[in-house]
Amino acid sequence: MFPVIRQWFFLGIANFIPPVRFLQPVRLRCYRATGMTIGSGSTINPPLMLGVGNARRIEMGQRCYVNSGALFHGTILLGNRVSIGPRVTISSYAHPSSVDKDGNWETTSNAVVVEDGVLIGMGAVILPGVHIRRGAYVAAGAVVTRDVAPFTLVAGVPARFIKKIGNHEQS
Repeated sequence: MFPVIRQWFFLGIANFIPPVRFLQPVRLRCYRATGMTIGSGSTINPPLMLGVGNARRIEMGQRCYVNSGALFHGTILLGNRVSIGPRVTISSYAHPSSVDKDGNWETTSNAVVVEDGVLIGMGAVILPGVHIRRGAYVAAGAVVTRDVAPFTLVAGVPARFIKKIGNHEQS
């Protein structure tokens, strides 16, 4: 089956399965069939929206939680125990910044990396090339345009440092 058709088919089935606990393994099997890599113990509440044909570039660690309405677009690497709130957008694609000699838009893609133990609040937007370090919190509605230090809280548009969280040594 063509990869894009396969992605749409299995994504449609996965998003149609009711979000009840006993059907979670079936839903995860469908999401994996799109090409996503999903670690054990992870939960995805439907609907999950994916950019066209990019499911194979999404990797999710163990015991991650993705709430309903999340949008993943491009190359996204999630560590273990990452929690993503409802309607979060993570994209590794930037708007076209130039036109080639044939008149086609040239887009760029920079992977988004989210390390272990990160919490991303409802409606947050993570832009291309951002690296969110271990144990960081991204507040609801924040727009993250640059890297986030470990064990910090960021909030606002654009997201900025609010405070250090926990009693952890930064490495």
